[in-house]
Amino acid sequence: MSDELGAALEALRALCPAEQALYALCLAVRQKPNYQLWCSLKADRAPCLKTFSRCCQYLQSYVTGSGSPKGFAARKEELEDLFDLADPDGSMGDLFALDAVQTLVQAYEALSDCNAEAAGAAAQLSLGGVIRAVSSGAESAEDPASHPAVADEFEFLSELRERVLGPCKNTDLHSKGWREQVKNALEFATADGVSNIGIEPADDDEA
Repeated sequence: MSDELGAALEALRALCPAEQALYALCLAVRQKPNYQLWCSLKADRAPCLKTFSRCCQYLQSYVTGSGSPKGFAARKEELEDLFDLADPDGSMGDLFALDAVQTLVQAYEALSDCNAEAAGAAAQLSLGGVIRAVSSGAESAEDPASHPAVADEFEFLSELRERVLGPCKNTDLHSKGWREQVKNALEFATADGVSNIGIEPADDDEA
């Protein structure tokens, strides 16, 4: 899979900043149930979920021409504050929560820093989460890379790139075609109704 992954990452580098941001945003929204579950384990994490949701919603608006540079910077700062609340040396839940936050940060950095590696980094976080989940499961003795769930995730990530590219080649954030493309890509990302590791969103999901 290493050769295939390398080729996929190279293809993602070719995306423009708006496409990079949309790709990573789709993956962050898809991972939201993982973050939601982590937040539900302690009452004092409720504000974290509100911040994560707000940052997702704002970026979705921003990539379709709404919002302001000042609002964008404020949401990005709020998002980065969430890093301190999940322990990278903690539980599996902490790691999946960090994946979600890091993925959304990549979406913001695709626009703020014109980071050509943002979409690829987001893809690796999503795929890495699946590999981590498979490795910790009952079938952990198997090579994770050969597990069907990993192959399915790789296929999803490739298809998502095609949806982000879509028929509209005009990435002007105010164009009707681009706004429709954003809507279609986000719908595709959440069509299965579960996260990258199979977690369903809570009934009281805010976004």
